[in-house]
Amino acid sequence: MAIKINFKSKAKKISLFFKSMPHLKKYLLFAILMTVIFTVINFPYNSLIIQNISKLNSRAFQIDEIRGMDFSLIRDSTIDLVKINFSNGGECNLNNIIFAPSINPIGIMNKNYQAELEVKVIKYETEKIALTSSANLDLDISLGKTGVPMDGFLNIIAKNTMLFLEDISIPTPMGDFPLEVKQLEIKKIDLNLKFNKDKAVIQRANCSGKDLKVDVSGDIVLKNIYGNSILNLKVFIDEKSSILDKYRGLIASVVKEKKIGLKVEGTISRPRITLIK
Repeated sequence: MAIKINFKSKAKKISLFFKSMPHLKKYLLFAILMTVIFTVINFPYNSLIIQNISKLNSRAFQIDEIRGMDFSLIRDSTIDLVKINFSNGGECNLNNIIFAPSINPIGIMNKNYQAELEVKVIKYETEKIALTSSANLDLDISLGKTGVPMDGFLNIIAKNTMLFLEDISIPTPMGDFPLEVKQLEIKKIDLNLKFNKDKAVIQRANCSGKDLKVDVSGDIVLKNIYGNSILNLKVFIDEKSSILDKYRGLIASVVKEKKIGLKVEGTISRPRITLIK
């Protein structure tokens, strides 16, 4: 026996039910809205961000650890520690990171990294170099298929930087001479990079302090193997930098300008430095 359903009658009863409860639609809409809000707020963004940041790992470096992430869409987010190991044996620890709500988890999934960061403590160390600093970063970077930045910008302002490194050889017409560095205290480093396809173009790069005053211009052709990136830089060291105190006589004999100009070519792993006459 076929069962007949009177849809008109059912629809009429449903209509009468809603009319008898005039606020029901509002309650339902409110419930749906709150469900969406709680879903967005309580979504596991931490896991999503860590998973996609880990995809940045390459032959040049590995993000070894991300500890203590507290992500929020409505307030500043924090990370206790990011530990990075480099292929040259270097290790970098970023401690007490604060980033503004402008970070976009969905953008990260599409290899677009946009954020304003404050890193309270930066420590980088290799066999020949040790550095401690703190920095503010503003970035909007889109990565290509090889993981190389193809578009965007990176602005860094670092303060109270301490740099420890071995002696540097500077070429002169009279032969190379070692520049004794040991320890440098740099008050401020200001770096502004613009990415265009596979090239990082320096818009502004300088550091200031009693020990060292430097201006840098040029660009770097980026490779997916970090050490193979091609350098095309000009570095100008202010003659008043205290790092040059021991070499005033020698510098005066080969440099007539108030700044020592150095051309840096080759690759990051094998830089070639020549004196700009």
